[in-house]
Order: sequence, then C-alpha cells, then structure tokens
Amino acid sequence: MVRIGNIADIAAASTKSVSDAVKKLDSATLRTAFNGFDSAALGKIVKKMDTDALTSIVRRLDTATIAKVMKNADDANFSRIVSKLDDVKINALKTIDDFPVNKLDDAIDAGTGIGSKIVQGSTKFCKKNPIICASPFAYAGLKYIDERKQNKLDRERENSIRECIGVCLPNGWDEHQETGDDIADENYKSREDFEYLLGDDVHPDDAINWDEQPLCSKDDGDCGEFCTKKCEELNPPRTTECSITNPGACLPDNPLDPTAWLDKFKETLNKIFGGLFNVDYLLYASCCCCCMLLILMFTTS
Repeated sequence: MVRIGNIADIAAASTKSVSDAVKKLDSATLRTAFNGFDSAALGKIVKKMDTDALTSIVRRLDTATIAKVMKNADDANFSRIVSKLDDVKINALKTIDDFPVNKLDDAIDAGTGIGSKIVQGSTKFCKKNPIICASPFAYAGLKYIDERKQNKLDRERENSIRECIGVCLPNGWDEHQETGDDIADENYKSREDFEYLLGDDVHPDDAINWDEQPLCSKDDGDCGEFCTKKCEELNPPRTTECSITNPGACLPDNPLDPTAWLDKFKETLNKIFGGLFNVDYLLYASCCCCCMLLILMFTTS
C-alpha cells in the first residue's frame, strides 16, 4: 500500500500504485499532501502518475497548489498538466507570481491541434479582412437566390408545355395509349370546337393563342411526339437575366474560373455600352494600358 505522504514509498512504487493512491484521496487531503512536499518530491510524484491521475488532481486541486506542482514538473509532465486545464484555471495561473507564463503559453500552442490553429488563424485574418471573408457567403447567397428564380422559370415552362400538349392532343388520348385503338376522326380537336366550348366570355389568362398553339391532326402521325415537339419549340428554355434585382445572374457559376468572370464582365459591359461601341476593343485597350503601366513602373524603378 503506497502512502502518499511518504516519498520513500512513492519512489519505490509503480506508476499504477501511485496513481491509484492519488485518485483515492479527497481534495483536502490531496492539497495538504502536495503542499507538504518539496520541489524534488513533487517532481517524482508527477512522473509516477498516469494521465487519469493527473486529470484527477487538476480537477480537485486549487490554483495555487496546481501552480506549485507545475513549477516542479519537467517539460513533458508540464505539458500533460496543461492539456487537462480549462481556460478559467489557465487564466488564474497567469496571475500567480513567479509562474512561468511563457512556458505555459508555449505548451498551449504546442498542444493546439491543426484544426484549432486553422480556426484561430482564420479568425484573425477575417478580423483584418472582413470583406474578403464575407465575399464567399455573399456569392453563395446571391447564387442561391438566382437558382430559385431559375427553378421558377423552369416550372413555368413545364406548366406551359403541359397545358399546350393538353390542348394539342386528341380527345381520348389516354385511352388510345392503353388500348392501341385507332383515334376516331371526331376526336381530333379543332379551333372551332374550343371556341364553341369556351364561349365569348373568356378570361385573358385562359385565352388560347391560335397563331402558335398546335393541334394534332390525322396527318401528323404520332400525336404524342408531334405535340411534345411543337410545344417544346413554342416554350424554349429560359435563363435568369443579370439585373439590379437579381445580381446573382451576373456572377459566374464557377467563382474560381477567371475566364468565366471575364465573360460575365464582357456580357455586362455589352448590355450597358453595346449600342455605343465594341466592348472587346475597350477590354483590349485596358489590357494594353495596364501592360504599359507595368513596363513604366519597372523601367523607372
């Protein structure tokens, strides 16, 4: 049985025995025992303790006693103890006279994981460069809004094509698909039939544009293919346009592609100045001016 108050027992005992003895002591007895040891004895005790025992004393000892233990611990055990301390105890240790604060900071830096270092470095960078750090979030937000607008356009196109096909197909088309029976002549629709059914009081939203609306006839072959092809041609895919209300459409899909940014920039300039002059010439002239400016800077320096 190891007696924690007897340094001779500790020196001869195994790590397990010392660790078990320390963990069994209550906080008051532990503080009294550690405060009664000299520097050499404390160093030997810390070396004999495993990680669980170190964690146990860190949780139960007061700050002054922890400081005494750490002052007499070697570098390896000093770092082991630091890894078990929370921020409150670390800050308290820094206020104690003659405590090796620089050694404490070095141990904290050495024990910080790569992930934590990256986070800390990123935080410092973003404090100095908030616009750069906010740019990816702004880009993602604008592209998300643009994507929602694009999805809305796609849904509108799908609905328009579906309505167009519904008007175009003959009556009883579903039954024809199931049975394969021929379509009777009277099932093919005509403009006159629709005008008769809809009457004169037609809401503008329900009116059919007969200049464009196709109607499948007996001579058009497979009505399914015919109506689908014609209605898709009448309703081509649409994309969102770059505007003040939708700046996300002004941004390239790949933010890391410089040529995509240049293309978007040219497209925007063409919308603004396209009617006045050739935008490509403006870009070429700008590039030439930049090259000449660089040459002058190097030649005069």
